[in-house]
Amino acid sequence: MNRGCLLNKLLVLCLAVACFSVQAEQAEQGKRGTTFVFYWGYLLDEPQCIFTSQQSAQINFGDVQVSQVDGIKYAMRVDLPVKCRPGAVVYLKHLGTPSTFNNAAVQTNVENFAIELSLLNGSNGNFTPMPIGQRTFYNTNGTDIVNISLQAIPVKKAGAKLDTGSFNGVSTIQFDIP
Repeated sequence: MNRGCLLNKLLVLCLAVACFSVQAEQAEQGKRGTTFVFYWGYLLDEPQCIFTSQQSAQINFGDVQVSQVDGIKYAMRVDLPVKCRPGAVVYLKHLGTPSTFNNAAVQTNVENFAIELSLLNGSNGNFTPMPIGQRTFYNTNGTDIVNISLQAIPVKKAGAKLDTGSFNGVSTIQFDIP
C-alpha cells in the first residue's frame, strides 16, 4: 500500500470517526435535550365584591289570600350575603319575565299575579322597586357590605280577580361591578 493511499484511508477513517462523534454527541444531547416552556394567563385585580354564600335565595309566601293582595301585605325580605371592598361601585340588574302591569314584577304562573322586587335604599331605609332589565345603582356608602337587602311583594293587576291555587315565579339578580 502506498503512502498516499494509506493517508487517504486514514483521512476517511478520521472523518468517519469525527462524523460519528458529532452524531453521537448530538444524540447524547437529544437525550438531555432542551425544550421551551410557554406561560400565559391573566392578571386580575382582587374582585370588588364576592358572594359569601352559593345558595339561591328562596322565598316561601305560604298561604296568600287573593282578596288581600295589595302590593303591601305579604312583603318578604331577603338578604343576599355579599362582601365588597370599601368604596366598591355596584349595579344590580333584575332579570326575569316581566308582568304586563308592573315593570318591576316578574310574572308568575297565575294570570294577572306577579312578584315585585325592590332594593333597600341604604340612605333613607326605604325599598325602591327594581325595574326588570334596568341597572340599579347600589350605594355601598364606602363600607364593606355584608348583605344586600331585597323585598319581594305579591302584586296583581288592578281590578283583576285571581284564581286560587299554587303559584311560582323566578327572578335573577345580576351584579355588574365595573
